[in-house]
Amino acid sequence: MKDEKLESSLVLFAQTYSADLLITQPTLTLDDLAHQNQAYAGTGGTSQGNHAQGFSPAYMDATTGRIVISAFTDGRPAPIHLLCGLPEEWILEQTNSSDAPKLKESIVVGFVRGDRFYTRAEAAKACAH
Repeated sequence: MKDEKLESSLVLFAQTYSADLLITQPTLTLDDLAHQNQAYAGTGGTSQGNHAQGFSPAYMDATTGRIVISAFTDGRPAPIHLLCGLPEEWILEQTNSSDAPKLKESIVVGFVRGDRFYTRAEAAKACAH
């Protein structure tokens, strides 16, 4: 029962903080993350769906090619996509410390496995094979 409650909490947390960047979105927000994570639920396009296959949640700046592994504020790798550990130059707007940041439009949400960055769609496809 305790494991089910923890897993349920992690799923809710992941739905809030994890998803792909939609091409039509000018910036990435927590709402975008939640909606896009729901779109990939049950596939390898989520942290829960691909962790066992060696994927780590990450972000990439499509302009520079810089890849950052999702991390807690103290630098430890996070098991899901978090916005708190990203480089300051990736933050487009944050009105006060309690507001969630908006990321600049070139930031793509995905995963790293080995030396390669995968978008959510690519990770889902890789896990389906």
